[in-house]
Amino acid sequence: MDSTKGWDPFLTPESGKTIVVIRPFLILDPAGLSEPLQRDLILLDEILGQVVQTQEGDSILDAAQAIHQLAKSKPEANIEQEIPAFTSPQTIQKVARAYTILFQLINIAEQKEIVRVNRSRPDRPESVRQTISHLKSSHTERELRELIQNLHIVPTLTAHPTEARRRVVLDKLESIARNLVEISDSRNDVDLSRPLNSDQMVEQDLVRNITTLWQTAEQEPGGMTVLDEVDNALYYFERTILRVASWIQRDFEHAWTSEFDTTAPDLSQTITYRSWVGGDRDGNPAVTPEVTLETLSKHRETFVNTAKSLLQRLAREASQSSAHIPSTSGDQMPLHVLFNALAEQITTLSHSDLLSQLSAIASTLHESNNSAFATTGLFPRLLRIIRAFPGGIIPLDIRQHSDEHVAAISELFHATGELNSADAYSHLSEPEKIALLLKELSNPRPMVDQSWRGTSQCEAARKVFRTIKKAHKQFGSSSINCYIISMTHGLSDLLEAVVLAKDSGLLVYQHGNPESSIDFVPLLETIDDLELGISLLQELFSNPLYLSILNSRSQRQEVMLGYSDSSKDGGYFTANWSLHKAQSDLSQIAKDHSIKLRFFHGRGGTVGRGGGRANKAILSQPSGSFSGDIRFTEQGEVISFRYSLRPIAHRHLEQIASACLAGAARKTQSGATNPEFRQAAETISQASKTSYRDLIYNDPQFLEFYLAASPIEFISKLSIASRPVMRPGKKLDSLDGLRAIPWNFAWVQSRYVVPGWYGLGTGLATIPIDQLQTMFREWPFFATVIENAELELTRAHLETAKLYSTLVPNQILAEKFHSRITAEFNLTKSLILQIKQTKELMANSKVVRQTVEFRNPITLPLNIMQTHLIQKMRSNPSAETEQALLQTIAGLAAGMQSTG
Repeated sequence: MDSTKGWDPFLTPESGKTIVVIRPFLILDPAGLSEPLQRDLILLDEILGQVVQTQEGDSILDAAQAIHQLAKSKPEANIEQEIPAFTSPQTIQKVARAYTILFQLINIAEQKEIVRVNRSRPDRPESVRQTISHLKSSHTERELRELIQNLHIVPTLTAHPTEARRRVVLDKLESIARNLVEISDSRNDVDLSRPLNSDQMVEQDLVRNITTLWQTAEQEPGGMTVLDEVDNALYYFERTILRVASWIQRDFEHAWTSEFDTTAPDLSQTITYRSWVGGDRDGNPAVTPEVTLETLSKHRETFVNTAKSLLQRLAREASQSSAHIPSTSGDQMPLHVLFNALAEQITTLSHSDLLSQLSAIASTLHESNNSAFATTGLFPRLLRIIRAFPGGIIPLDIRQHSDEHVAAISELFHATGELNSADAYSHLSEPEKIALLLKELSNPRPMVDQSWRGTSQCEAARKVFRTIKKAHKQFGSSSINCYIISMTHGLSDLLEAVVLAKDSGLLVYQHGNPESSIDFVPLLETIDDLELGISLLQELFSNPLYLSILNSRSQRQEVMLGYSDSSKDGGYFTANWSLHKAQSDLSQIAKDHSIKLRFFHGRGGTVGRGGGRANKAILSQPSGSFSGDIRFTEQGEVISFRYSLRPIAHRHLEQIASACLAGAARKTQSGATNPEFRQAAETISQASKTSYRDLIYNDPQFLEFYLAASPIEFISKLSIASRPVMRPGKKLDSLDGLRAIPWNFAWVQSRYVVPGWYGLGTGLATIPIDQLQTMFREWPFFATVIENAELELTRAHLETAKLYSTLVPNQILAEKFHSRITAEFNLTKSLILQIKQTKELMANSKVVRQTVEFRNPITLPLNIMQTHLIQKMRSNPSAETEQALLQTIAGLAAGMQSTG
């Protein structure tokens, strides 16, 4: 863009001749980044400057640039004294909004660059093709075929922290991404889809889209509802997931046929998606039975509309005449007519009938010498989608807290006469509860008459299971087939859900043995629960009644592992080590009982909640715990980053698929059985956990520091989720009731990023450095833990965090905790550098380091504005100040690419 010219979008309506001097927003300095990315960032900075100048005038642009300069020279200064315009909360909000949009644009440009780099690699590492080619040298064709057929990868979209932006905003950002691609491709002289003067027109499109983005409210005016969250999740299904999952299947097919002269294995269930948005009622009273049924209706509609659209497009494409394609009805273009008919019948046609007719068409195409139509393009994409969702619907999970079952169980047993009062159950010991529950499950008769009703709390729990029964009748049994019990502390917590399922008719009895139409999935979340999981599975797999249920569910037990609460409970290293041990121990128990075990990894976006590179996490799982069958959550900003652009999603999925295939083929993990390594990990874990809990839980002054030195009290007011920040009945006067997501979110905002590394240094210091270096080289689990912590240390910025410590009224207390965190930071950093034998963090990942270094000077103004506004809210609160503060939270979430 020529910044010396004025141009049409900025002409005044009166004269049509006024030349506006173009001013960039911040005059970004992206030195060190790739040249294509630099060009995009500079262009976006220039256009955003124009938009802000045109929409708000020079004053907002001046203020934005002033705070940027102040952040470089005097970040601790009083911004009202240094920049008089900042006495107005409205001005701060507009400046913060501009920074938020800048980060959204930066994120788009970086994603585009990731796509460019990956496309430039002729043989991408960690791809399906590379992995199959590599495994061919050590596996027979039969072994490889079996490995691939046993792959079952199930990403599951969740709503907390939800994607904060509205669908209309997501659409606008996608348009901007498209504009950037068009500008990059402007030298493509043979593009037949664009006008001859496309350069100027695309830049004008970019200005229009960014201007419209500025004028669009970023969040729903009344806050996010559950159905808003459902719509956001389905946005990614419609735009990306259904398309890209088909691409991965195609990758497997092409990789196989390039290595072997045989038909590719059955790939229909290699990658399938689920969601629990609209089904997760743990702590969210807004997820009602009505909402769940409406969610399923939307899921069905999305699937049907996708299939119908593809059928209609196929009808337009299928111009083959009856001279080449047999016609039984005399139609001149039989396939055209048939695809149109299927599109019209899609809402009434059963899934099996649709698949049968499409399979018949495929056979006809092959017989008519048009295999190309059957194996490339739209037709195989449609077939893959239909086969990937056997019920013709995107499946939904149900999750509920274990406590919600107790009242219903107690009342039901009182009604049957087993207990003499409605609250007697809660006073029973764990063995007594288990005995009572198993006794009930051994009896095929209904617990109570269908007309019986309990208290509102009891009926709320029962109605969830009746809703599942209703969903099965209305949408098919695959619509909901998984019931997750969060905070499973013992066997009774799981059996209570099974009894309630029986009460609603989800269990049927064949020859006295119970069979279930849903899976029961315990969620192990705390360190103690992970350890108790061993005895839980031992008892489950030793019980004939539960084994009968598993027999009806293909002999497979799913166990969900909670990364967020375990990290909040025991700290970064202890959580990772406990999860690693649990997978190894639970897998062995399942093998001993000949049960197929699938782990469902509840990973969040940040490293403190189990985030990081998913493929690395898969390859670092303990030996023998992974057979290729895996589920994992895709949450919040992770969904946005991984699924906004199809090529990014493609790369994400091919890395996961490649890692799953390599992991399933691996006989043993290097270093995994080394007793010295395991003992060292135990020692590190104990010291790390003690250090972490001494800071977080054992110092009575910590809560005062955390509440004062973070925006946690205001995060709950940001409309980014329908789910409350606190657990039911809890207040922000203890850490117990605070959910792990806002806990992490606040640390990221303040740039301490404590959950992603704290305590690790103290733990590592207990082991000789040469042994740590050996463990890093030879043990993938340990290497992954170290590298993830290294990333979080890079993202942390203690100079910025110091600003938040000044918010604490008691500065002696503030200095105590800031110094303590700083000391652990320096120790952890020093030891990681020694372990990796490098001189700076992320020395082997320079692109990541340069990206963080580029962002730091742009995030700091938002931190400065935020700390100033927190002070204002505590001394002289107002609605305007609060809105400005919430905007800084949203801006930092975009800048850090994390909402917890």
